[in-house]
Amino acid sequence: MKSIVFYGAFDRYNYGDNLMPILLSEFISQYRPELKDSFNFQYASISESDLTKYRCLKSESISSLTKNLESGSSVIVVGGEVLCGRNSGLFLHMQSNAKVNYILTKIKRYTGVFFRIVSDRLYSAPWEFPYIVPKPAFRNRVKVIFNTVGGSLYGLSNSARRDVTHRLNSADYVSVRDTRTQNELSEIKEVKLVPDSAFIMSELISDEYISKNIQNKKLKEYCSSNDYFVFQAAPNKVGCDYEQLVKSLKDISEKTRLKICLVPIGYASGHDDYQLLEKLNNDTRIDTTLFYELNIWEIMSSIKNSKLFIGTSLHGVITAMSYCVPHFGVNKKVGKLDSFLKDWSITPFNECYDLKNLPEICKDYSSNTSELRKQRDKLVSLVIQGNHQICDAIYENNV
Repeated sequence: MKSIVFYGAFDRYNYGDNLMPILLSEFISQYRPELKDSFNFQYASISESDLTKYRCLKSESISSLTKNLESGSSVIVVGGEVLCGRNSGLFLHMQSNAKVNYILTKIKRYTGVFFRIVSDRLYSAPWEFPYIVPKPAFRNRVKVIFNTVGGSLYGLSNSARRDVTHRLNSADYVSVRDTRTQNELSEIKEVKLVPDSAFIMSELISDEYISKNIQNKKLKEYCSSNDYFVFQAAPNKVGCDYEQLVKSLKDISEKTRLKICLVPIGYASGHDDYQLLEKLNNDTRIDTTLFYELNIWEIMSSIKNSKLFIGTSLHGVITAMSYCVPHFGVNKKVGKLDSFLKDWSITPFNECYDLKNLPEICKDYSSNTSELRKQRDKLVSLVIQGNHQICDAIYENNV
């Protein structure tokens, strides 16, 4: 039987990466069930993985599928910042902790080609730029679809650029999630501009389902209070020194009269949210509550039930937007977040801010509720339209 292969970076635990294939397959189940009659659903990443303890999906190795996918199958690159990640760079995100990641990053910097050879043996797709899928890598005829992807072609050699250009031009459908990526690809291929497909979560996932998957009783009780804001940040993205961070969070809490809830969203090595948030939680100068080792539905619930989200995570912001929660991105240098907010959010949430400026901006956080709802409904409609186009591309000349 032909397959729809959902392919992405979900062999490591990162909230957004792991959420996207669940939501896209759930959309097909609810809106296009005829595809389930004609196709198997399979989930693949660079390596085989089992993250079901976080309520994520098991994944197969993409290498294992190149020879046995039936002709007429489709491979969907489900989204994320995948253009143009290299095998060796993605290998760094698979490490057990921040120290190992740091050491390997240094080794990569000084050994170059040698590091790439070693990392390709330990962790790689059968081709460079693993999430830009080349059709000839598969024995049988397959369709290749890119769903609301982000990233850049900057820095590629001429030969690599030609290779990537050929792969994208041969794709059956390409959508991107922001104008930054659209502009990057404009000389290569006409692409659809669609909000990140995870935005549809509030439309697809019931409150009952989320509640059923919350195992952390303390979190469940905390979320029921609705008198807190969620803060999340990766240490290398927060954009200010630690003292300024403490001062800003205290000031925000005082001005909004909300408790501070610390929720790591980036768990993969190189993101390391927990490293910074644990330090904050242990600091006696600031009153916080830290929740860690949460599954994807617990992370979603913590943001969904908050009064305000502040952070560096794109999918943290997207979750807030989908549930009409006021949201402030931190640090304009986080390009994918700042670009997404400029394209899809509303004033004053449509840009990233320095943390030192947020206390004053946040004090009127709740004044835009009706506008947030209107924008949410508009973006959900665009994602539904984009997802139908993907389903049509799979179905065309195929069933």
